[in-house]
Amino acid sequence: MVTSRRGPEPRVGRGRVAVEVAETCDNRCLFCCREGLAKDENQDENQDENQDDDEGELAPLAGRLAAARELADEVTLVGGEPTLLGDALVDAVANARALGFRRVGLQSHGRHLGEATGAGLLGRLARAGLTDVQLSIHGDGAAVHEHHVGVVGAWDQVTQALAALRDHRVQVAVVTVLTRSNFRNLQRLPEWLRTRGVDAWGIVVPRVAGGARWRFEQVIPRLGMAVPHALRALDAGRRRRLPTWIIGAPECLLGPYRRWSLAEAEPRGYAPACAGCPARASCAGIDPVYLARFAGAELSSARLAAAPAQGSPGPGEEALRRLFVGMGRLASGGRSLATIASPPRSGAAPRRSADP
Repeated sequence: MVTSRRGPEPRVGRGRVAVEVAETCDNRCLFCCREGLAKDENQDENQDENQDDDEGELAPLAGRLAAARELADEVTLVGGEPTLLGDALVDAVANARALGFRRVGLQSHGRHLGEATGAGLLGRLARAGLTDVQLSIHGDGAAVHEHHVGVVGAWDQVTQALAALRDHRVQVAVVTVLTRSNFRNLQRLPEWLRTRGVDAWGIVVPRVAGGARWRFEQVIPRLGMAVPHALRALDAGRRRRLPTWIIGAPECLLGPYRRWSLAEAEPRGYAPACAGCPARASCAGIDPVYLARFAGAELSSARLAAAPAQGSPGPGEEALRRLFVGMGRLASGGRSLATIASPPRSGAAPRRSADP
């Protein structure tokens, strides 16, 4: 990955960090960043073996949580799919609260969080101290969402999860990966999300890694075509008082909406057209594989002066912005997330992980 600078490190005890707790997942997302990572082609992939693997990975978790606590007072537990850990995940949430994290979040596809009773996994997580969940929803209905995640019935499951999360008063952020299959329909999502109690929404430009790299033509949209649709959806969300951000998009494609961009923890890469750009310090950049394919033809720093950033954050939006920590991690093979801090807002230099 191309990077050019290291931003300021997070202040001790402030903000949010992500800590990886599991590697396996029972979705089959087209753009999964883990696809093809250090995987034995002859490995039996049944769920029981995957569960055992994840439980083995939890051995150092207490130490990693303690180290993360030195960096921040909020944490998001990410995977893989953390909910496959069951009671071990409940214990991790309780441990995080015992360490003094004032907020403990979870990144999940949501399929195992739909049981509304206190005896279900979500009820146990809420009692252990879970405060928020970042759900993945990639379309405005079953056909589009299930096309992306590769599981029939996933739409009903995530819809049930939203209702259960609202019942348990757990804060919810939703992320939607911007793809060739969904960008034209994104404007339908904000109203649906708002009526189901979602607190924040992030539209994510995919990195070309893992499954997205193997399926480039199927998954990765031309940014010049897709980003305008994403910005109309962002505007629709904001008009409905749903705090909405676009994550990982070059700032020169955002016009006045770059006020609502998040640049991720690590920059992506830059084209020759980016040299001298006034937004270089805060821009997410552009994926190097995408750049190699399309040569940065869509990028132009001249657009920045023509469309100054507009808008201002509403009450509580700083806390909501932090719920998107952990997005955009490269499929780099085991890199720890413990030092990835909250995504930088527009105008702040993106932070990068201390781990290569």
